[in-house]
Amino acid sequence: MSSGVTGHVATLLAEGVGPLDALVLHAAAGHVPTVFLKLSRDWSEEEWASAEEGLRGRGLLAGDELTEEGAALRQRIEDRTDELALPAYAALSDDELARLAELARVFGRTVVDKGLLPFSR
Repeated sequence: MSSGVTGHVATLLAEGVGPLDALVLHAAAGHVPTVFLKLSRDWSEEEWASAEEGLRGRGLLAGDELTEEGAALRQRIEDRTDELALPAYAALSDDELARLAELARVFGRTVVDKGLLPFSR
């Protein structure tokens, strides 16, 4: 597992955020469509709704949107994840970082183009 992923999982656990909670918070932030997260991870509607209720109970969601506290939690998680991943990227030159980004775009586009992560059913 890469240091970025390991750091992200460790940060989520330290903040008391489970896998589905993390996705619901991500969707509520508006960066990725909820339908995509549901389909790509195969959580049931009941599981998703239960996670939303739990996050509302913690004061992290109001309706389908992040509260101020929820937004602050997400930002802490993102900031800490970035800090923990930085050493892996710091070892690369600017040219190597550009090449890594190029390869990641090609890989991601191929996965979507092949229908491996459908946006709708």
